Amino acid sequence: MVHPLVTEPVDYVAQRTELMMGAFFLATLYLGGSASARHRSEHGTRPTRLTRPTLSVICCALGMACKETMVVAPIVVMLYDRTFTFGSFRDAFRERGRYYGALCATWLVLVVLLWSSPRGDSAGFAGASVSPWEYLLNQSVMIVRYLRLAFWPRGLVLDYGEPLHVTFAEVAPYFFVVATLLVGTIVALLRRPPICFLGAWFFLTLAPTSSIMPISTEVGAERRMYLPLMAVVALVIGGVGRAFTARQNNLAPRKGAPYTSEKPIYLVVVPVAIALSIAAYQRNAEYRSGVTLWQTVLERRPPHARAHRNLAAELKLAHRPDEEIEHLRAAVKDLPEIRNVLGLELLALGRNAEAADELRIYLRDNPRDADGWANLGNALSALGRNDEALHAFLQSVAIAPGNGLSQRNLALQYLQQNDFANAVVHAQEAVRLTPGDPGAHNLLGLALIGEQKIDEAIAQFRASLALQPDNNDAAGYLERTLKAIGQ
Repeated sequence: MVHPLVTEPVDYVAQRTELMMGAFFLATLYLGGSASARHRSEHGTRPTRLTRPTLSVICCALGMACKETMVVAPIVVMLYDRTFTFGSFRDAFRERGRYYGALCATWLVLVVLLWSSPRGDSAGFAGASVSPWEYLLNQSVMIVRYLRLAFWPRGLVLDYGEPLHVTFAEVAPYFFVVATLLVGTIVALLRRPPICFLGAWFFLTLAPTSSIMPISTEVGAERRMYLPLMAVVALVIGGVGRAFTARQNNLAPRKGAPYTSEKPIYLVVVPVAIALSIAAYQRNAEYRSGVTLWQTVLERRPPHARAHRNLAAELKLAHRPDEEIEHLRAAVKDLPEIRNVLGLELLALGRNAEAADELRIYLRDNPRDADGWANLGNALSALGRNDEALHAFLQSVAIAPGNGLSQRNLALQYLQQNDFANAVVHAQEAVRLTPGDPGAHNLLGLALIGEQKIDEAIAQFRASLALQPDNNDAAGYLERTLKAIGQ
């Protein structure tokens, strides 16, 4: 509860699904485990209310509806029964086979939800940015990092970036550490079943996100440790407690009952809990500012494009444009698709020549982007390069003739070049496509004045005023037009 490694599911609102899933996961295990101890006494009776196994299955189904990690809950319940109640899987299945079948049936909930809302763009084997083997190699590094953070939670990171293309030789030490821990968990099945259960809990709850199924959007996430960390904490605290008890029993007089006091363990647990609470408080403070949070990502992790892009977005909100541009430039090296955003931001700052250069590069790779052409047209028009601007606006309309804003931009460019006939044509199209846009009506009115169609122009200005009575240039246009004709 106080470990800073699990602050992310609380502070990162979209990941509170992890908290919901974790609550149902624990409820499933608690109700199922409690039921196993009472199974024989309840067997053969006709319940008059919901039994613990039934509630356990309901919680398991609800957990499946929260997050995919819940998929391992039925396996963990079976392993818990085998470890602490029955002593073997054969006995467990003989006694509780129907209950396990009901738990496994809740996988259908997950299948239906994934089928109706697939995550093929972010998770899965099809279209992944790395192979399953490369993803597994990445995860060996991440798992070792998770374990380090469990014991020394400094340098926490919100976004680890996308999986990298790595070779076995590059990550061999990490791979062998994870493999050794996994083998140790299997060996403990025979000699230390409770330790095996905790090790299996750790690896099983990590498996959906940190094994061979690639998640293309992120190589790691500290929220993935929400459930696995429970096993680590239980193992450490349990081990420390047993060590204290064994030491006191060795020092106790031979006569009398063995030493059972738990007081000495608090000498370790309380200071550690206080230290972790302080670290969690400090980590929470980093979430108070988007700028601070993304700066920590760049400082603590090899810089990646997404962190630069997100920091740029926060700097924009903080009205720090020069720094925003700096990070956008860093981001476009690996995310060339956001060069259009860079050009647009430069345009907003009046850095029109730089904007035009960036937009030209962007359109070289994305020639079918109508908005990109429109942005380039605005930059060139601001530079007084009207013929080039006209070409850009024509490209934008050719690509997206049904875009009212593109039609309006082109009409404005024709109007600025005193080509009133073409200005009227495209302004009329802009009004047709966006009849609720006061600016389009104003533009059409000005073009009609150029064509000496005064009555029609007056009608457009009045239509604009009807749409937006306040803060509308149409009032001035209408007044001047009426004065010009003596009304």
